[in-house]
Amino acid sequence: MAGPALGRLGWRAVIIEGQAPAGQGFVLVIDAGGGRLEPADDLAGLPITAAARRLQDRYFAARSGRQPAVIRAGVAGERLMAAAGVAVTDADGLPTRYAGRGGLGATMGPKGLKAVVIRWETAPARRPQDPEAWGEAVRRYHGALRASEDTADMFPKCGTAITLEAVDSLGGLPTRGFRVGRFEAAAAIGGRSLRKTILARGGEGTATHACMPGCLVRCSNRFAGERGKLITGPLEYETNALCGSNLGLGSLAARGANRRRTPFLDNLR
Repeated sequence: MAGPALGRLGWRAVIIEGQAPAGQGFVLVIDAGGGRLEPADDLAGLPITAAARRLQDRYFAARSGRQPAVIRAGVAGERLMAAAGVAVTDADGLPTRYAGRGGLGATMGPKGLKAVVIRWETAPARRPQDPEAWGEAVRRYHGALRASEDTADMFPKCGTAITLEAVDSLGGLPTRGFRVGRFEAAAAIGGRSLRKTILARGGEGTATHACMPGCLVRCSNRFAGERGKLITGPLEYETNALCGSNLGLGSLAARGANRRRTPFLDNLR
């Protein structure tokens, strides 16, 4: 939701320069009044979900009645791990939408930037210069999405994990530490299996979900445990491949010898 929230304020880009003094942490708050840095030492070491909830409560926009969008670098970013991503809140307020490539968390970490918070407020409306041309372009784009089997049927039903078996068939699926490109249990962790598991468990899980308002593809999902309680959302191709086939785990519900938790899902935390 960071993109729509910034757009609502009329912002197109944010450039962050400099670095906080050693041992200090800050949050960049963006609202109708502009941008400002506020102390956020209390976020140090907090898991992403706990930190996002604290920031949502702290910067709740009373006038709009909506939670702010949060971009958070987690503990991995604070520890300067090169693969650290940043998590962004979705339409339900869950901070589980990752910009997981490029080490953005490792960039925020050394800057002392714990999070970016965009309060959901309204700036003066920005209208297209040519509303008629804009409307026609939107209609054509939506028509193309509805005409494609992938975006109109497969992705809404099975999410991005539907590509897992296709990548496996091409020999490019990350498997056992990237040592091979095919996995014997690819079908068990692919999109169709994911959809069946979510629908069978019911409860707070849903196989089709829009992470932001207005999305026609709705390739997201919410994954619940065996008792229907939400665990995370979404499980994507990257999640199932890197926490599944790449670790040699071939089941969405595979359990360890102690029967306590799911090894696959433990790696999501």
